[in-house]
Amino acid sequence: MSGLLFGLAALALLAWWLLRRRAAVLPGGVVYSDAPDAPTLVSHRHRLAGRPDYVVRGARGPVPVEVKSRGCGRHGPHAGERAQLLAYCLLVEAEFGEPVREGLLQYRDRAVQVPFGEAERRETAALLAAMVGRQERHRSHLQAARCRGCGTRAACGEALG
Repeated sequence: MSGLLFGLAALALLAWWLLRRRAAVLPGGVVYSDAPDAPTLVSHRHRLAGRPDYVVRGARGPVPVEVKSRGCGRHGPHAGERAQLLAYCLLVEAEFGEPVREGLLQYRDRAVQVPFGEAERRETAALLAAMVGRQERHRSHLQAARCRGCGTRAACGEALG
């Protein structure tokens, strides 16, 4: 019986610790969460749509948070992870109608704050423009399995049967 009580106490302590750890990770109140019924954020201006893991209310405005399952490592965020977060910053600005000053990449071992100012806005807009240019080129459809699994298949005029 005492073993069962000890196990329950340990489980309760673990749950309390996990909740405190998550609260420490997310500064401020959560105002958006990528729950199954959450809306997709859209910026028509940037031809962009997406769903950040969280948006929290920080002291200086909304803060998009992207949670990564890996550790950050000594070299910091990958360029693609940073670009993804900056795109979410644009989406949050469009959705909330107020400037975003930073985003947060939350790794298993640490959080990395990523500033979002005019230079990052220009960088992200240029990256998105380059991606649109690539998407408008003729696609190779030599692999039917890849075509069937493509995320843009519904809108593609070149999709295989």
